[in-house]
Amino acid sequence: MVTGATRGIGSRFARLAGARGAKVLLVGRDEQRLRGQARFIGENAIPITCDLADPAALSALMERIEQDHPRLSVIVNNAALQQEMNFILDDRDALMTGLHNEIATNLLAPMMLTTRLLPVLLRQPESAVLNVTSALVLSPKAAAPVYCASKAALSSFSAALAKQCASEAPHLHILEAVMPLVETDMTRGRGRGKISAERAAKGLLSAIEAERPRYWIGKSRFLPIINRISPALVQRILS
Repeated sequence: MVTGATRGIGSRFARLAGARGAKVLLVGRDEQRLRGQARFIGENAIPITCDLADPAALSALMERIEQDHPRLSVIVNNAALQQEMNFILDDRDALMTGLHNEIATNLLAPMMLTTRLLPVLLRQPESAVLNVTSALVLSPKAAAPVYCASKAALSSFSAALAKQCASEAPHLHILEAVMPLVETDMTRGRGRGKISAERAAKGLLSAIEAERPRYWIGKSRFLPIINRISPALVQRILS
C-alpha cells in the first residue's frame, strides 16, 4: 500500500513496484488521477480514494484493507503536506486549519495505519512499514514549522517501534527513508540541488531491500557525518 500514490515520489514508487510484479494498493485523494495511475500500472494496481486528513475516510480505508486485502505485507507512508506558515503574522484560523491538516496527514495517518493494520502485517512471513521522512528531522526550517515537527515525530515513532519489533516481531521491519530535497509539486519554486522523484522512488526500493531502520537517500546521506562535525553547518544547509 502506497499513500500519496498519484504524484511525485509515491507515483514513481508505485510504478516501480508494479513493474516488479507487486500488487499495489494506490491511496490518494484525487480519484481521476488514481484511475489513471492504475491504468498505467495495469492489473496489479488497485486505486483507493481517501483523504487521510478525514477521520471517517481513514477509518473506512483501514476497514477495507483488513477485509479485502489480508495479504498486505508492505505499507509505504509517503503522503505529506507542507505549507509555509508564519505563526506571528498569519491569520489564526488559517493557521489552525493548516496545522490540523498537516499533522493529520503527515503524522496521525501513518501512526494510525500502522497501528490498525499491524495484525495484518504480523500474519505475513515477512513484512515492512516504510515511513518517508525528511533531512529536516536534523534541523527544522523556519518557513515550515509544522511539516518539520511532523516529520521529526514520525522519525521518532519509527525508531521506537523498530525497537519493539526487533524483540517482539523480528519479521516485521519498521523502516524510515530520509529524503533530501526532491523535485515534486510540493517543492516547486523552493530550494536548489533537488533529486528527481524517480531517483527518490528508487531510493525507497533500496530502503526496503536494505532493511535498515533508517536509510538516508541521495545527498542526505552526508548530513549525519557533517552534523557530527558542525551542526551549525547542517542548519545553514537545510535552511
